[in-house]
Order: sequence, then structure tokens, then C-alpha cells
Amino acid sequence: MNTVKRLTAVSLIAAMMLQAAPAAFADDSDIFGANIKPNVLIMLDNSLSMSDNVNSQSYAPATTYAAVSTCGSSFNTACASAKVYRSPSWHSYLSYANTISAVNSASARAALSTTGYWSGTISGSAVNLYVGNYINYQYAGCVGVSCPNAKMGIAKRVINNLLDSVAGVRFGVMQFTNNDAPGSGGGAMVAAIGTNVTTMKAAVDNITPFGYTPLGEFLYDGGQYYKGLALRNGQTYASPIQASIGECQPNFIILISDGLQNGTMDVRTEATNRRTQDHASSFTGTQNVIVHTVGFGISASEPGNVVAANDVLRTAAQNGGGQFYDTNSEPQLEEALQDAIRRIIQATFTFATPVVPTTSTTGSTKAYLAAFQSDASRPFWKGYLKAYQRDSSGLVPVDGNGVPLSSALVWEAGQVLSGIAASSRTIYTLVSGTRELFTKSNSNISQSLLGVASSTDRDKTIDFVRGLDVLDEDQDGNTSEERSWKLGDIFHSTPVLVTPPVLALSDSSYQSFKTAQASRTKVLIAGANDGMLHAFRESDGAELWAFIPPQLLSGLQNLHSNTGDHRYYVDASPIAVDIKVGSTWKTIVVFGLRRGGNYYYALDITDTTNPQWMWSFTDS
Repeated sequence: MNTVKRLTAVSLIAAMMLQAAPAAFADDSDIFGANIKPNVLIMLDNSLSMSDNVNSQSYAPATTYAAVSTCGSSFNTACASAKVYRSPSWHSYLSYANTISAVNSASARAALSTTGYWSGTISGSAVNLYVGNYINYQYAGCVGVSCPNAKMGIAKRVINNLLDSVAGVRFGVMQFTNNDAPGSGGGAMVAAIGTNVTTMKAAVDNITPFGYTPLGEFLYDGGQYYKGLALRNGQTYASPIQASIGECQPNFIILISDGLQNGTMDVRTEATNRRTQDHASSFTGTQNVIVHTVGFGISASEPGNVVAANDVLRTAAQNGGGQFYDTNSEPQLEEALQDAIRRIIQATFTFATPVVPTTSTTGSTKAYLAAFQSDASRPFWKGYLKAYQRDSSGLVPVDGNGVPLSSALVWEAGQVLSGIAASSRTIYTLVSGTRELFTKSNSNISQSLLGVASSTDRDKTIDFVRGLDVLDEDQDGNTSEERSWKLGDIFHSTPVLVTPPVLALSDSSYQSFKTAQASRTKVLIAGANDGMLHAFRESDGAELWAFIPPQLLSGLQNLHSNTGDHRYYVDASPIAVDIKVGSTWKTIVVFGLRRGGNYYYALDITDTTNPQWMWSFTDS
């Protein structure tokens, strides 16, 4: 490294260390969302067919169920009856405490001792807890006896157990009404969102089966309730969307049904309306409602319509932005509702860094917002990078709360990247001092370099990082298709805009450099916790290239997991500068890793579309 390079490295790194130093050593990802409670309206189909029986046997805490080997990180460890397990994702159970008494929450201990599970927050972290005996029960089936039970009795019991076992969620319940003929009916409130749990449980116990299945009208009325407008039966209720938190409060519906719709309105269309319509016009932006659907015991009621009924509910969930569950027993229904609540809690918390200024007032007419969505169940969090158009005063139009108006949004890089094929992305890394493409066909990206035990794991790691659905996140059996979201969280990294050179230097060599680079592509550079430094084209948000620091290669395997804590990779803010190296001017970007590691790196981005390796630095 020559003297100029060395001085530049030292000065830039010193600046970055001052800029990126964390205020505390605690993981600040644990503190998010403490005061936001999502609204969840459970819409229970109480048509006459809910009188039909399905297999059922309630959980009995005093009964010791035969142990199943589904616990542990490898899903093959026997679930100990007395232990408490945390479940970061569906069907995943990791050791949490040796006994219920060791759990540091009175409400959790009470629920675990009776219903066998609990969801809530302990010491600032959201957890889903299960007693080992309850996990064994879920796989046990009926113990010693046949156990038919009316679907309505099962549903009421499961819902009431849920109300007792979930903290931090505002529940409400709705049922059918006036559904005594095909094409008629709608919804009626059993208990408004926010009702006392004891009162709500008593109201749920009074639900009885009757009539037809107008699912479209039912979901329409769910939307009317959220809007604070009259239901089809003429009743009007105050919207449950709270004025104190407004835009920050997410809203959900869990629709449980046992049959094919037979109203005049289509539940699939109404699910689209819930997801796309504004349910609280007094707030800025669109306050939508996400819809999850649960098919329960359809084969017992309509064996000839199982496929059609499930297809309707599945499409409704897709249109409503939610998840579909097919259940046929009490344990399956209970597990489905638990997973829906887990998804709801995870989806509740999305966070953004402030709108960042461009590097110069002449560099762009836009301003930028980096954001992410936390996910307590897995290491990979979704990232977002939004570009907003500034007005004639150079400001981003905002509402009364300082939130950028959606009408000013120009592009969102995560959405743009989702539409790009994994095979089309340009991702670089460094191997033995040489820039290499991060692809499966490149033998230099070796198994040992990635720190994995097999060639299969090597390919899986590369595929995930590039953007393939190796975990089958959409559960369609296809692990070679595109992942729905590819950009990782931009947490502590403030994006930097790189424009054509703009400094007013009298140096003739700089003026020549400035002229030569006057038309180069503007890029926005940001670090993300998907293992990469990304360069996005400023005009449309398209990713032009990404770079994986070599010291992070062996840790990429931790990203493609359905379980585990959040991981840090390129988590610091980059700095871009024009420097003179010898007699040559260059534009370089220097970046660190923050909690991702103790290295700093420099890339030559004079050609902003084609980064070149320069150097790395560490004091370890």
C-alpha cells in the first residue's frame, strides 16, 4: 500500500469507527415493538355443518403422552415431557427451560401448566413456548379411546385456549348471522376487539351452529367492522384501529371455515379487498387487513367438495396476503392458529432508518429510506430501500406525523430485486486476492471456503444467497424456484449515493477525471445483513452488483435456516470519496461490518457498474 493509500485508509477507517460505534453492547434488535399490539379478528364459520364430528381429544396436563422425536435443532431429539421448548417456526422446538417453574413469567407459567403453550414477551423478546408433554400430545392422536367431537365444540375450545395463552394481541370474534338461506347473511360480532378475555370466552361458548356458509358476505362484514361502518345486519361498531398508534398498528383476520361458500359474494374477492382497501381513512396511507384462512374438517362435512373448498380458502389467503391451513383434528386446528399468531406477531414489527440525504445537493432529486422487517423465528430478515421524489423545495412530502407520502415513492429496491432472476444477479467475492463471481459453476467458490460439510450444502448456500427458495418458504415442494424476497435487512447501514464527481478542485488532473466520469451511472450503495454490500442504480432501484467480503463467506450458511437468531454481516455505513492514488484519481467506497466482524474494506468504484478490489484492514 503506498503512502497516500495508507493515509486514506487510516483516516477513513477512523471516521467510520466514530460514526458506526454502537451506543450499547446489547442487541438492539431485541427491543423493537414493545408497545404495538396487532388487532386480530377471528371469524368463525358457525354454519350447521359445524355440528359434524371429527376426531378430537383435548390436551390433559395430567396425562403423560408418549415422547416423539421431533425436538432439537435437527428435529430428531425426544421431547422431554417436563421441559419447556421455544418454537421459532412451525414444527421447530428448541430447548428453553428444564421446567415450567424456571420460566420467568407468571402468565406464561400459568398457561403452560394448563393449556400447554404460551406466546408473549419475556425480558423484551417475543417467544412461543411449549411444554414437551404438549408437543407429544400434538402427535399422539387419541389415547386409548375413540374421540369424535363436534367441530363447533372443538373450535370454541381451541379459540378460548388461544385467548388464554397469547399476550400482546388484541382479539375479537365474529360469527355468521341471518344465514338461513343461500345468498343471505353476513357477520355479527360475538366480541369486539379489545373485549376482556373472560367476557370474550363466555361469548364464544354461546356460539351455536346454524344455517348456510356466506363466506364472501362474512369477510365483507369483517372489513366493515374494521372501517367502523355498518355491517349487513345494520349494526355499527367503532373501528378497532386505535388512534394513538394508527399507521403503526397492523390488522388481521383469521377466517375458520368447514365448507364451500354459498353466498352471492366471493370470499376470494373480499380477501383482495381487505388487503388493498383503506380501512381507516383518517390515517395517512392505506390501513389494510391481512387475511389468514383455516379449513377445518371439510372432509367430514363435504367430502365431495374438499378440493374445491380448500382451493377457495387457499386462494383467499393468497389474495389476502396471508397463510392457508388445512386441518382435520383438534391438535391440527390448535397448531394452525398458533402458527398464524406467530406470523402475525412477526409481521407486526417493521422498522425504518430516517430518510437519508444525498451526498450533495446536486447529486439527486430523490431522498432515500432504508428499512427492514424483523422476524423472530429465523436469521434472515427482509430489507427495503425506498427512493422518494423531493419537491421543489428539496423536501420529501410527508404527512402530519413526518411519514413520507406514498405518492412520492419512486421505487423500492427490495421489490425490484424480487423481480430479478437469481441467475441474473452479479455477485462478487474475493478468493486468494482475486475477484470471483459467486456462482455454483465457479469451482473457486469451494466447499471449504463456505465452511460447509458437503457439496450439497455448498450449492444450497450459494442458491440461497443468490435468491432461490432452498427452504421451500412457500411450501409448494419446489426448492429451485425464486425466493419471494431476496434483499436482507439494512439495519445499521446508512446508504450512500455515488454520483459523477462534483468537487470544485482546481487540480487539473481532477478536472480531467471529473470530465471523464461526468456521465457515469449513479448508484446507491448500502450494506445488508444478507452478507453483501449492494449497489443499486439510482434511476430505478435495480441491483447492479453486490460484493461479499471474504471474511463472511464461511458464515453465509447460517442464513438459510428456518430457525435461529438474527445474524449480522455488512452492518456498517459505507463512505464514498474521490482520492488521488499516485497520479490517478479514483472513486472508492470504504465499508466495515460493525457487529458482522472486525474488518474494513475498500473497493474502487470509479466505474460504478464494475467494482474492483483494493484492500482490507483489520486490527485483530
